[in-house]
Amino acid sequence: MNSFYQSLRETFRAFVPTPESVRKEFLGKFRKKVDYYKPRIEERCKVSLGEVLVKDNREWLYDKLFDLSTETAIQNAQGYRRTPCQTDFNYAHLVAFIARGFLIPTLWFSNNFGQTDYRQSNGVIYVPFYYANRKGDLDFKLRELAMDTGVVHELSHVLWEKISGRKDIGLKGRSIWFEGFATYCENNYFQDFYLNNIRTGYSGVYKTGMERVEEAVKRHGENILLQVPKRWEEFEKERSQLVID
Repeated sequence: MNSFYQSLRETFRAFVPTPESVRKEFLGKFRKKVDYYKPRIEERCKVSLGEVLVKDNREWLYDKLFDLSTETAIQNAQGYRRTPCQTDFNYAHLVAFIARGFLIPTLWFSNNFGQTDYRQSNGVIYVPFYYANRKGDLDFKLRELAMDTGVVHELSHVLWEKISGRKDIGLKGRSIWFEGFATYCENNYFQDFYLNNIRTGYSGVYKTGMERVEEAVKRHGENILLQVPKRWEEFEKERSQLVID
């Protein structure tokens, strides 16, 4: 009976918001890992990753909508062949603020029960602290042990964006290569950097994407890896042709 009540307490404890002190402590540890791995990745790849920020995932929606609204204001003004003014930005940001109000409840539910993982966008890595993350790992001890691979994976996404130099998010097949590139870097190209590495096994888009990157490297040599962010469509067509033949 005691074990039942203990289990019940532990289960409902996961629903309680993570204390601010715990969030800050974990984010600080994550930041130190970024500071350790970032210069090593830059040196090996001869690519500057620029400033990489680390934030709580609860800031992701605001940042995303702000970036999108800013871009929309600029595009709308360009459509009228003029320089965007403060009114353009104010209007776009107001629309984004209203949209955020509608999206928060849905996103909260999705994040809490959707196994949220780290996110990376525009040089910012977002760290989540939800029920899905705390269940079975209330104090984030397991996540802390696997932090190295998580940091390297997200920095590899930053690397992709720096090499690619273009916005191709909507292109079909891009997500497979995007995740595959980061997973290959995490699992192979940067593996000798690790202070600690316990991640084993990949599934879904991570496994499928990594296999495609591995195929390209096998055909062209490992020197081709850093060309994947710019040439992934070419490699995808090449792969499709090989399948047909």
